[in-house]
Amino acid sequence: PTRRSVWKSLIESSDPLSPAEISEALDMPLSDASYHARCLRELGLIRLAKAEPVRGAVKHFLKTADTVDKNRDLIDSLLRADDK
Repeated sequence: PTRRSVWKSLIESSDPLSPAEISEALDMPLSDASYHARCLRELGLIRLAKAEPVRGAVKHFLKTADTVDKNRDLIDSLLRADDK
């Protein structure tokens, strides 16, 4: 359920999100949001949209993968069915 929530938040967002933004929106620890985002990247469901240097670190912004964007109607219907 947690990984699905992270993925769903990226699908529903029109802008790329950082793991920090995801963790805040879903009220979960940053480490959990980062872990699940990394898993979703490895599965090819999301991708790195951009990276920005922030105080000696790098802030990553993620968005859905191109294949997800092409199949958005199917994914939306699957997520709606899952919510029932």
